[in-house]
Amino acid sequence: RRIYTTFVALQPISADMGPTMVWPGTHTEYFCSFYKPRMLGPVDIYYEEHPPELMTLAAGDAALLDTRVMHCGGRNSSDRDRFLFHFSFESTEEPDRPAGFTYNLVPELRGKHRLDDFRAASSQRSAEG
Repeated sequence: RRIYTTFVALQPISADMGPTMVWPGTHTEYFCSFYKPRMLGPVDIYYEEHPPELMTLAAGDAALLDTRVMHCGGRNSSDRDRFLFHFSFESTEEPDRPAGFTYNLVPELRGKHRLDDFRAASSQRSAEG
């Protein structure tokens, strides 16, 4: 199953605000099937040997993330709250699996919208405007 999440910065997100940390390459089939099951949680040596990329963003920037990639929020050491708007799309490859990666999709919305719906609406608006 594939789930893609888009994070939209509602304000500038600097390094001291605890931006989302991402470990590139951890979404691969090999990593997911071989390495992740053997990891020792947050104390695993992988984190020392592979520092994360920080998703610092300007206000209005959007970052698209394959949610299989290891990621987490960082510690906010600033005096500002960090605000992000986020939304996710999941594939329909396995309809019998539970909804979402953390089972947090609103049941009434499941299967109601598809990415193509938004593309079609955007194309229609462009043609009209």
